[in-house]
Amino acid sequence: MSERPFCIAFSVGEASGDEHGARLLRALKAQDSTIEYVGMGGQHLREEGLRTAVDFDRSKGGSLMGFGAVLKSLRAIKADLDTMRSLLLRRRPNLLIIIDYPDFNLRLAKTAYQLGIPVLAFIPPKVWAWRKGRIRFMKKYINHAALILPNEKAFYVKHGFVNATYVGHPFASILNKAVAAGMRQKLRAQLGLDEQTKLIALLPGSRRGELKRTLRPLLQGYRLLKRKYPSIKGVLPIATSLPFEEVAAKIRKSDEIVVLKGESLSALASADVGILKSGTSNLQAAFLGLPFVMFYRASKIAEWIVKAAVKVKEFSPVNIIRPGSILELLQKDASPSRIARELELLLFDEGARGPIKANLEEVVTLLSGFDSTELTNNAPNAYERVAKISVGLLKR
Repeated sequence: MSERPFCIAFSVGEASGDEHGARLLRALKAQDSTIEYVGMGGQHLREEGLRTAVDFDRSKGGSLMGFGAVLKSLRAIKADLDTMRSLLLRRRPNLLIIIDYPDFNLRLAKTAYQLGIPVLAFIPPKVWAWRKGRIRFMKKYINHAALILPNEKAFYVKHGFVNATYVGHPFASILNKAVAAGMRQKLRAQLGLDEQTKLIALLPGSRRGELKRTLRPLLQGYRLLKRKYPSIKGVLPIATSLPFEEVAAKIRKSDEIVVLKGESLSALASADVGILKSGTSNLQAAFLGLPFVMFYRASKIAEWIVKAAVKVKEFSPVNIIRPGSILELLQKDASPSRIARELELLLFDEGARGPIKANLEEVVTLLSGFDSTELTNNAPNAYERVAKISVGLLKR
């Protein structure tokens, strides 16, 4: 009687993790076409062949941000966790891969450990920034951590987590200035914009809660600058997780802001400067060579918790990798007048713009490296490195 094929379970609870997970699954299929894939994911993972026990696109527990939103959805989150635990118990996969979504996934990792299922954490929790005590939990329940930020490895080693590999950042194999040039030419042609038109990428965030706090000052800042420089234009991609028509209706046509459905990468590649909410878009901008200002406005309770618990002093991912790379406008500093002033400097003052571009190039260089090991040396990108580590962890 032949042995059943290997089975890998994925646990992914948000859109960015779904995209990373899909690319990893594709790399795994190239390693071994017989592996079966089950678990929790979204559209991208499903398209690559994941059989979803939990579809987070439909679940009320997935893709949440903000303490209030999480509290309101605890029942749905628990239901998803129960479903995934039942899947592990019933299916007994040979490996569990968890991607981001830390509180949920660390609980699931404990269940896997109790069932004798090895666990790989890809894009693990940022324990070096806050709630450092979770590293003890991870040492017990996670077999290997695949890290995507160069500063993480030292923290893991310092705290005795030796099975951690810096695999490089996934964007290093996807985004670069050549890609940006192609996207810039295409979108500007579609919009009828010549190369002399100054274009500003406006990214207010991808979740309803944060949009309530970020969209208004962002638009007001843009309008202030538009009054002074009528020829500038803005491009604002609305995340696919948001109701497009509802958000688009809040943006007046007279502002000459181009509204896109999704296409955040095209917006970043086509722009001359950006004003971006803190998050993944900051790293995308760095790889695409776009100078930008980061801004964010959090709720009062979130601000209090961050001040009490978070140890980092800067919050943009590029500043965490290379301190002082770009300007951060947080809370009251993210005012319309300040947004307009800083964008004006980036657009028209090469003395301000040049150093930021140089800083971002350093960030890209740091993110393009990886730990040299027997498994990673012959793998051309982060996903294939993680795939090789994953196959090495498979357990009958």
